[in-house]
Amino acid sequence: MKTRMKITIVTIVGMCMGVTAQNEVSTYFQVNADNSNGYVASKIYLKSHSNDRGTGLFTLGQTNNWFIGNPYTDHANSFMIGVSNKSDGIDPVAQKSFAKFYLNANGRVGIGTTSPEGNLQIGSGTLNGLITLGGGKGYSSIGSTRSDGGLVLGKNIYTRYNGGDDNFVARVGKTKTDGFSGIKMGQNGQIDFFGKEGNVTLDEVANSNQNIKLRIDTKGNVGIGTINPSTKLDVASNSFGLPATSGSSPNGFLRIGFTDRSWGGTEILSGIINSHNQDYAGYIQAKNPINYSQNRTFLINPQGGKVGIGTENIPSEYKLAVAGKTITEEVKVQLRENWPDFVFEKNYNLPTLTEVEKHIKEKGHLKDIPSAKDVEKNGFFLGEMDAKLLQKIEELTLYTLEQEKRLKEQDKKFEKQEKELKELKILVKRLLEK
Repeated sequence: MKTRMKITIVTIVGMCMGVTAQNEVSTYFQVNADNSNGYVASKIYLKSHSNDRGTGLFTLGQTNNWFIGNPYTDHANSFMIGVSNKSDGIDPVAQKSFAKFYLNANGRVGIGTTSPEGNLQIGSGTLNGLITLGGGKGYSSIGSTRSDGGLVLGKNIYTRYNGGDDNFVARVGKTKTDGFSGIKMGQNGQIDFFGKEGNVTLDEVANSNQNIKLRIDTKGNVGIGTINPSTKLDVASNSFGLPATSGSSPNGFLRIGFTDRSWGGTEILSGIINSHNQDYAGYIQAKNPINYSQNRTFLINPQGGKVGIGTENIPSEYKLAVAGKTITEEVKVQLRENWPDFVFEKNYNLPTLTEVEKHIKEKGHLKDIPSAKDVEKNGFFLGEMDAKLLQKIEELTLYTLEQEKRLKEQDKKFEKQEKELKELKILVKRLLEK
């Protein structure tokens, strides 16, 4: 039995070994060879050819080929060790220059790519299931190569240690028309909230300053609409500052209180000129707590530094309007005009009491003092009225002084007459006694 096996093996080897010079086939070891037509159809074949760049073990002309060497012939689904139209590396599984599994000269392994960026890269591009471990930039990633962070998940999340203000970034959204939003944090203590609606390009990355909507800087300042907040809360806007909290159009005011109009509240407005050309710079008003549409109960600076209490109707020439009674411990009135001390000047023409009496009979009130009807209709100026009343008091003082002089003169006359009367009585008595 052993002798038969040895004879069989020697016979097979002898049949499969040979040289065919006409077809330029030099065979050292061949199984199932057919070189009558100038080609080799083998399952296992080891050869050397003058046109080859090495010695290979391969099968040729089949769908699922594998070889060791460097053939120039197109092939599909091959297992390769060496190169195939490449300058270096190993393509264990490849189709010509498109490797399915690739090990380059630097020791990097690529699956689905011939240019691995890390020690191991699966896939390529940003949308092809990419996984990179031990990247040359010091990062690992899943789904993206757009960052130099420590960990990347897709295009939307990454962490890195690279100094600055974006060591952690998380985004939601995608490109085209859906927009995106997210947050980023830096090791310097800065936090940014960013986003954009509508069309978004792949290059509008998370650390783009033009997409930042809110920033908390390293000092704890909060910026809305600005990336350089100068105060604890810095709000910047291209349309009248803060947006309206009531109505359908922005009027640039901030309400403190209830947003429901029926509950009233306080409104603070600044730097607004509405459609009626009213200047609301520094405007503060409080609404009626029952009905917002009723009169405002308190206004400060509604139009040019004015104050209204219980009314919103402030005449243009006035600074303060009060509807109702007021009580105060002290009121100071400082007139711009002269105080009526002119009454005591020598050239002042003091009306006589006869003239005063005549005016009262004709007009029903003192001269230069408004009548009751005028006060009821037009009111009066407190400072002006005080001045007029003081004028009348000073005039009355002059009348009193004048009367005092007359009384003194009359007293002197009475004393003289009384003295003379006494002397007459004495004389009469003496005459009667004689």
